Amino acid sequence: MRKKYLAVLENKERNQERNIHGLVQYAKTLRGELEKYREDVEMSEKIVADLQASGNDSVDNLLGMLKKYKRQQKNCVDEIKKLNELDVVKAAEI
Repeated sequence: MRKKYLAVLENKERNQERNIHGLVQYAKTLRGELEKYREDVEMSEKIVADLQASGNDSVDNLLGMLKKYKRQQKNCVDEIKKLNELDVVKAAEI
């Protein structure tokens, strides 16, 4: 009876370890996407600054793009924070 319990416990721990590994991989993917968004935002900010200096009328469109990229960046940061909190909870369970 005890051996069965220990075997089930080990399986449960292995499953939790796999889940945590999957969450870590997902967080790494999100961090990569966040870096891409950050680069896009920086590039957009430079373009906007150049256009504002030249007085171009298409600045409003670029400001809209910039706001969109910043929103996506914030969403990615929030998702990473949630995953890190979940990782801490899962690690505490193990």
